[in-house]
Amino acid sequence: MEIHVCPLEPSPLLSHSFVKKASFGEMKLFYTETTIYLLVCICPVSENMENIRHLGGELRKKVDKEFLSQTVTINFNGLFKGLELVMEGSNVASYVTALMEGWYLAGYRFQYYKRNRLEMDYVLEYNYSSYGAYVALAKTKSDAVCLARDLCNEPPSKLTPEAYASKIVEIFRDTDVDVAILDTADLTKHGLEAVKTVGKGSVHPPKMVVLTLKNTVGKHVALVGKGVTFDAGGVNVKTGTGIWEMKMDMGGSAAVVGAMKLLSDLNSSVYVTAVIPLVENVVGKNAYLPADVISYANGMHVEVGNTDAEGRLILADGIFYRLYTKCWGFPTICA
Repeated sequence: MEIHVCPLEPSPLLSHSFVKKASFGEMKLFYTETTIYLLVCICPVSENMENIRHLGGELRKKVDKEFLSQTVTINFNGLFKGLELVMEGSNVASYVTALMEGWYLAGYRFQYYKRNRLEMDYVLEYNYSSYGAYVALAKTKSDAVCLARDLCNEPPSKLTPEAYASKIVEIFRDTDVDVAILDTADLTKHGLEAVKTVGKGSVHPPKMVVLTLKNTVGKHVALVGKGVTFDAGGVNVKTGTGIWEMKMDMGGSAAVVGAMKLLSDLNSSVYVTAVIPLVENVVGKNAYLPADVISYANGMHVEVGNTDAEGRLILADGIFYRLYTKCWGFPTICA
């Protein structure tokens, strides 16, 4: 059997009054001998891409829950007709892309360490082949997000600074993104003392990854992503509550890696440098201490008040790195 995603409209099965009262995103399932119809109320709705993206996610969850078919036909024309969109409409690409972003993102699973993996793949069909480009764009965008999710979900023992740096090399191996890995000697050479200081309590030495994508000679933008692969708080150790999720203290760096992957996959006309300091902030015999003083590349000195405030220390080093790449004054975005 096939499942068809269609607009919720008056029909012999659904009265006009029922449809009129239906709220945005409300769904109804109807069955025939050969086809399952998933009827969706999409109107009225403001032109809010996040609403459409959320609806795409809810559609995927509904289909996954029922799991009644592996072929899904989506009636984009009917769904967006009420939004006064036509095939040549200026917003049709945005709406289809947003809907399918939600669809793909809702299907994300991190199952690498599971013996029995749940595979729920679908054959997607739609009204016109021209929609394929929008669906493909949504898949590319969601893949970049899911890459960041995968990195965040990795166990800290599998994503040490060194392992993370190696993984980044693999991610960008066959792309136009240049990858440079700075080890302890390089950090010393460039005066990046904060990354060295924060990471010295761990048996896993700190690293700094520099990614460069230059597809234009235009405006140069920098991204800096916090890459604390596990944050126990250092000497100011965290309590047991919530410490298990500190493997995700590298979420900013994952977002930056995902962004660079997306820019590369889309062959975007950009000039971007991403700087990712990687450390493990744990207690050890060489761990840095409260009241320690860190010297930065610009001559400023910072006294450590709390070793659990390591993020701002290493992000500052990521920003200062531009002094050594001769890229003065370009905008910097931290994550």
